[in-house]
Amino acid sequence: MLGQPPVHLLFAAQEGGQGGSGGFDPGLLLPIILFAILYFVWLRPAAKDRKKQHDLIQSLKRGDEIITQQGLFGTVSDLQETTLTLEVARNVKVKMLRTAVLRKVPPPSEGADKSKEKKSGS
Repeated sequence: MLGQPPVHLLFAAQEGGQGGSGGFDPGLLLPIILFAILYFVWLRPAAKDRKKQHDLIQSLKRGDEIITQQGLFGTVSDLQETTLTLEVARNVKVKMLRTAVLRKVPPPSEGADKSKEKKSGS
């Protein structure tokens, strides 16, 4: 017992020899890289798609031809804050949520009309 130091001095000497907490922990590198990949592959494109859909819904106006998520084609005849009235046939109107709009139907281009005329004339 005379040659051995007290126990609390042994623990203090061991703690001081480990270098403290000033260095970078390499174990954190993998989760950071995985989160960055997740962000650029999944989260960022999803946020862009949500913004694009929100902009589409806000830009709707009377007379726009649209396709709904259920597959209905029609013309917007009335707009409210959260709903719209879609005319799917003459005197057939459906009231639905704006969020059900999938996309606008692009107007027919003149080039497509000319190509149809050539095919029917041949």
